[in-house]
Amino acid sequence: MHRILYFTGTGNCLRVAGLLKEKFGDDTDLLRVCSETAGAEKEEISGTLGIVYPVYSGNMPIMLKTFLDELSVDPQTYVYAVAVHGGMPGRTSVYMESVFQQKQMKLAASFQIRLPHNGILLFDAEPEARQKLWLSGLPARILEISDAVKEEMLVAGGSSFPSLKKMAELGLKIPKGFAPPNVQTAPNTLFDPALREKDFWTDDRCSGCGICVKVCPAANIQIREGKPEWLGHCENCVACFQWCPEQSIQYKEETKERRRYHNPDVELKEILI
Repeated sequence: MHRILYFTGTGNCLRVAGLLKEKFGDDTDLLRVCSETAGAEKEEISGTLGIVYPVYSGNMPIMLKTFLDELSVDPQTYVYAVAVHGGMPGRTSVYMESVFQQKQMKLAASFQIRLPHNGILLFDAEPEARQKLWLSGLPARILEISDAVKEEMLVAGGSSFPSLKKMAELGLKIPKGFAPPNVQTAPNTLFDPALREKDFWTDDRCSGCGICVKVCPAANIQIREGKPEWLGHCENCVACFQWCPEQSIQYKEETKERRRYHNPDVELKEILI
């Protein structure tokens, strides 16, 4: 059995997981890590296990880390991970290795895929031409990864975090006292997503449609008096920002002029929970 776990907000990881499944065939099962599956009883996984995950502020989503901690995996399972990032892969591969070391297992292979970023809280979306460039290279990268997995190759990960200069070139606003996160600390230590959400709000375009509720993988939004209300356990995926049909969800005053992005090959109905 081949199972691929994935966490997605704006569709990049869903697209990667779906393309990998096409390469591996009908024996491959996709499982989305979200509020509905996080608390469910988890059967032991054996055979081949893939983990496709986004990189948020240099780390993996908190929900995914918790899910993996609770997961039972047969020691003989071939485990590989695919970090999908927008230019800042961070140290997630090193951290992922530590997750399986705690299970007395080895992460056999660690891959990275560069796709358009969705970090609207920090900077504007990439120009459309650059987005198309990253997306056009995806099929070849999928083939490369699938071939390696079929051969059960050992592929080392690594540590990669941009310099302060590189972050400035990307348009990142560097927080006071910033230092690259330590791999031993919990995910999302660079920015605490729960602290950020207190500055989420909606402008006058909000219709109260509730799409933000339905796309949130953490079940962190409810509609109250016709407007979204965040409940304190944000994962920093910004699906609510990116899929809002009116582009009405904002962070402080910083996102009002920023363009939105979600994967163009993924439809809204595929993201709804």
